Amino acid sequence: MLEAMVDFITLCSNSGKYKYTVVTTEEEKDIVMENTIQKSQKIGNDDNHTIVCHKLTNPYAVFLCHNIRSTNVYDVSLVGAKGKQMKAIAVCHKDTSTWYPGHVAFQLLKLRPGSKPICHFLSGDTIVWVRN
Repeated sequence: MLEAMVDFITLCSNSGKYKYTVVTTEEEKDIVMENTIQKSQKIGNDDNHTIVCHKLTNPYAVFLCHNIRSTNVYDVSLVGAKGKQMKAIAVCHKDTSTWYPGHVAFQLLKLRPGSKPICHFLSGDTIVWVRN
């Protein structure tokens, strides 16, 4: 399972030609609170080819990985109402013109495909590989 992830990343990195930084959200389980963004820092370069690996519901370490382009990835420092600090990863999709018009993000944000970038935080069981 994890070997397949490494094989996929190796393939995407052109057998090591490109170097990647691996990031993930550091979250505490079972804690829901309001957070304030303290600071954010962009990770990677402008023409990044980001690979995102989502953990699937499975008793084993099984991930669904895919390559996303036209995105910016941010390392975000958050602080909760009680002073609890957390690091989160946010992904901003700059071009949504090819997305399905009924996508839940468009419904929630009252947007149309291609109208504005869409950003979201990633859960702690998602691994992000950002090209340096």
